[in-house]
Amino acid sequence: HAALGLVRRDPALAERALERLGEVLHYGLRVHRESLDQIRLAEEWKFVRSYLEIESLRLEERLQLRMEADPEAMQSLVPPFVLQPLVENAILHAVAPRRAGGVVAITVRRLGNRLQLEVCDDGPGMPAAIPPSSSGSGLGLRLLRERLTLLYAGNATFSLEAAEGGGVRATINLPFDREAG
Repeated sequence: HAALGLVRRDPALAERALERLGEVLHYGLRVHRESLDQIRLAEEWKFVRSYLEIESLRLEERLQLRMEADPEAMQSLVPPFVLQPLVENAILHAVAPRRAGGVVAITVRRLGNRLQLEVCDDGPGMPAAIPPSSSGSGLGLRLLRERLTLLYAGNATFSLEAAEGGGVRATINLPFDREAG
């Protein structure tokens, strides 16, 4: 819908939005077609950046992004769509509903033999019905948790908690792995 609204108002920007949408769809089709259980974090990162460009067109200056990635971490293998649902939730619950928008910070780093993916927002925080350090109750987060359990047999963690200063911090810790299993 963001791209459609741009067609008359700013055709060049609409074209950019459609290019990003094409990248997002291509990624999803490739993962499905090749039945990929793992992908380089660099590819997931590129996918998330394309998704964020589309969201930035929709939310404009209301969406402030901070993205930081350890170059070595980008070589690790991760499940496809591991980072995007966390980013989407932060935008959906912390940025989009607020007139002033908000900040989404995405950080990936290698910590020894582990990989840490973290998405923080400065939104209103978690509803009281969701206990701290839970995995969330939404479908996307539940499916992500189930995939991590299936793929890593207890060697991956996923937590949601109140972020210092407000908002929510979603953290995934996985084995750092460069070789396809």
